Amino acid sequence: SEAVWSRDSDMRLFHNSGHIYKGERDRYRYFSHLEIESLPTGGWGYDHFPIAARYASTLGMEYLGMTGKFHTSWGEFGGYKRPAALEYECAAMVAQGARCSIGDQLHPSGVMDPATYDLIRPAYERVERLEPYLAGAVPVSEIAVLSAEACNAASGAMNERGNSSDEGAVRMLLELQQMFDVIDGEADLSAYRLLVFPDSLTLDDALEKKIRTYLDGGGKLILSGSSGLDPKEERFAVDLDAVCRGMSPHCPDYIEVSHLPDPDLPASPFVVYERAHAVKAAGAEVLAATRAPYFNRGWDHFCSHQHTPYRLQRNDAYDAVIRDGGVIYFSHPIFRAYLRSGQPLLKYLFRGALNLLMPARKVDVAMPSSGRVTLMEQRKADRLLLHLLFAQTQLRGGGIPDSHGRTYPIEIIEDTVPIFGVSCRLRADQSPRKIYSAYTGEELEFRFSEGFVRFTVPRVDIHELVVIQR
Repeated sequence: SEAVWSRDSDMRLFHNSGHIYKGERDRYRYFSHLEIESLPTGGWGYDHFPIAARYASTLGMEYLGMTGKFHTSWGEFGGYKRPAALEYECAAMVAQGARCSIGDQLHPSGVMDPATYDLIRPAYERVERLEPYLAGAVPVSEIAVLSAEACNAASGAMNERGNSSDEGAVRMLLELQQMFDVIDGEADLSAYRLLVFPDSLTLDDALEKKIRTYLDGGGKLILSGSSGLDPKEERFAVDLDAVCRGMSPHCPDYIEVSHLPDPDLPASPFVVYERAHAVKAAGAEVLAATRAPYFNRGWDHFCSHQHTPYRLQRNDAYDAVIRDGGVIYFSHPIFRAYLRSGQPLLKYLFRGALNLLMPARKVDVAMPSSGRVTLMEQRKADRLLLHLLFAQTQLRGGGIPDSHGRTYPIEIIEDTVPIFGVSCRLRADQSPRKIYSAYTGEELEFRFSEGFVRFTVPRVDIHELVVIQR
């Protein structure tokens, strides 16, 4: 970097990396910008890019998304993904404040491939129409996920290409269409109304002090698993009136909800496939109880194909979800469990916690769980930008080997269908001057009352950008 910049201080320079490492800001001194390599079909999947982009946006650097025109991954000749997939991927980039890059490789003959340019044309045409609304746009976020990967890096632990707890938390927030960033321990916490600590963030003295200051300032906190405990996992390092007695002796066990406000949670206990901490509320409020099984299924105790049912008699040995003021704690590592099992009930538990701690959030959009929403702001133009994305991804393959002999699934977008009548609500201090579609210029009717702007987007076909002019 020094050699290059000594010749040309404006030269763009990026050291190739397939992952934007979190919690290692020092390495980015040698970069002029970040390139988020994220080919959904090449093993990255469609959730990888949002995690990386929502972290990159907090670093104060320019960043771009890098996908490919390939059906699989790098090094493929004659592979083409569907045009709609590239439209969605580029729209997802600009919705996260990123520039766009689509990768290809040239035939050794030097002859350019017309089919490739036919493929990328719709995506770049879409981006070109949006360019006036992209320059200088920054995310508007009120929730932050403190990355477990970042905290592991800070402690000297080996980085993963991804972290299952981070990915599970981000997947929940994406599916719930929440406005959030992914941060490391150096971030300014005061910018956020709520912090999420996914599964494995024990608190050393420095982080404990920082979190106490954040909570004293009125911040809210959601913890799970060992998060919020001291490094030895013997006590809570945050103000939570509960005790931890090690790990639960049961796996799996069950959660029985009593005081979490979510209509999709069942009255009956439901199974969680990860081991919980044996945490017991002392003065904290119990929002959900743990129901133990009769025994752990093993060679000496047998029941069913998978595991043992819950005891009909309640066992008050430890609790599943507790609340103490602005802190809610889940004794199970619910984010890792959600990534692994895909059980929507875990997401509804989390949604119930959000409803308790943040009942009036910045944005509420009525979209299916595969819909994605971001809110950006162009301060110079004094306008908010609401990005709505909708496409349903599908797993269509699972046996493609990479150059290292590993196999990975192929997640694709083949068909897209529009959705109609998407109702939106934004918290606002005053009524906007107008609301309109960035694609068509068509104005949308809206009403402003009680601190909220309400309007309906008539159609979302892959992507819609709604401009709220203040």
